[in-house]
Amino acid sequence: AISNVSVVPMHPVTAFATPNVCQGGVATISATALNNPTYIWVGPNGYTSIGQSDIINNIQPFSSGNYSVTALWSIGSVSCTTSNFA
Repeated sequence: AISNVSVVPMHPVTAFATPNVCQGGVATISATALNNPTYIWVGPNGYTSIGQSDIINNIQPFSSGNYSVTALWSIGSVSCTTSNFA
């Protein structure tokens, strides 16, 4: 008998963010990883976003803090993740 095994590739995810932004300004967060994962962002004050990058317009002080991105790779019903902070 022959059995086929698929391995879900996982790679480091690198996150970037605009370091300092004036209140009312625009902040950008982005991430990069190999093999086109799905990117899932979480941050202060209930912030969530799905996508490789996001622009936060009219940013306010309550948006200060850590933004974390999780990269998700999937093959069929198997999913693997890795995370990093911007």
